[in-house]
Amino acid sequence: MVNIINSTLPVRMQILEKRAYNRYVLLLNTKKLETKSMIELEVGEEYLAEVYEDKGVISFNNLLKKPKIRLFEEGAELIEKLLQEGDEKDWYKKFIIQRLMESKSAYEFEIYKEMFFAFFEGIYHIPFVYEGNRALLEAKKNGNILEVYLYFEIFGALKIIIDNGKITRIQTPFTKVAHFLNEYFKFEVVSTLNPMFVFKRLMDIKG
Repeated sequence: MVNIINSTLPVRMQILEKRAYNRYVLLLNTKKLETKSMIELEVGEEYLAEVYEDKGVISFNNLLKKPKIRLFEEGAELIEKLLQEGDEKDWYKKFIIQRLMESKSAYEFEIYKEMFFAFFEGIYHIPFVYEGNRALLEAKKNGNILEVYLYFEIFGALKIIIDNGKITRIQTPFTKVAHFLNEYFKFEVVSTLNPMFVFKRLMDIKG
């Protein structure tokens, strides 16, 4: 019988080294492991995966790279205001522009710059802190349909589809998450789930 290792939820791991064509050294909790992967993994990046063990052999399912999320402790307060007041008076855009101009550090400026570029793609992109870990909320409205992307350290990515104020679909790339939260919601398991907005840095072109 296949046993789930340590948890009923996905686990975080970091890719430490690539040793051969498809062999990698990774850090799982505090333990280094060598494993094979048929997909290309990026050294130094963190991934979430479902981890199983069968007769001493460890296997990974649904290995997905974590999105890069900046530490933004004001994010939860900003999300709460959006939920309570909405954005009919465009206060959100004015707030971001004001904070861009008042930024006291390069890191703070980068946070608001990403939020600013996302907004002009029609996306509310707000990093926040949840239980001491970095998290992310993104929301985009198309007519009566609202798409919400959430990323939590414990669950990974979730996508919620809201039609006329009612939740119609919730998606996750992890079977474990779907089973764990099935008591509360019905989940649709998808092969991958990416953030709506990824900031693309401008490249200097010389020639």
